[in-house]
Amino acid sequence: MYIEFALFAAFVFFAILDVKKRQIKAYWFVALAIFVIIHKIAFDSDNILSDLLLFATSAVFVGVAFLCKLFGKADLLGILILSFAIPHIGPIPAGIPLLLTTLFVQNWAIIISNLAYNFSDLAQGDTLFSDMPYLKNHRLRKMWWFFLARCKRPRDRFILSAERFDEMGVMRLSIKRENKLTPDTKYVFSAHPQFVYSTMAFAFLWFVGLALK
Repeated sequence: MYIEFALFAAFVFFAILDVKKRQIKAYWFVALAIFVIIHKIAFDSDNILSDLLLFATSAVFVGVAFLCKLFGKADLLGILILSFAIPHIGPIPAGIPLLLTTLFVQNWAIIISNLAYNFSDLAQGDTLFSDMPYLKNHRLRKMWWFFLARCKRPRDRFILSAERFDEMGVMRLSIKRENKLTPDTKYVFSAHPQFVYSTMAFAFLWFVGLALK
């Protein structure tokens, strides 16, 4: 049980670093990986072959998600280390539910925060997306962006630009990490530190795993 406590403490620490500095140094992951490997060799060597097979399954799934740019390097390393330390949750390789739960929690947190901001703007009489002519006669598209984008606030920290310009120089809404965030950017989408959500997902799945035992 203590390995789960140690990993959870490490994830909380990484989440704090992610929020404060937006960067987690590689040596923290190296230290955690060494700790996990030593633990495996000393206390769980009988199951190491089956654990490696489960870890390989998780690694393939998580690696594909990383290549699709669903999360960053820190999240990749954290999920891989956890997938080796705790190879399965019930009968499922741990990396798969951890990744899916992280993305689910993150996306819904972003959507709910966007809705709160946008309803607040509407209550104050602001007209959202009125400066986007291509959305004028497309209610479904406008509703879609009501969930995904919002107006930038003066004290926003974890945001990316939701604006891009097409070949004709017309501004359009776009959810891409390569969009350029400038002082004049009006529409943004939230980019909260993902390790916070990985930690929340780990805590949730840990309790699920305990319930399945």
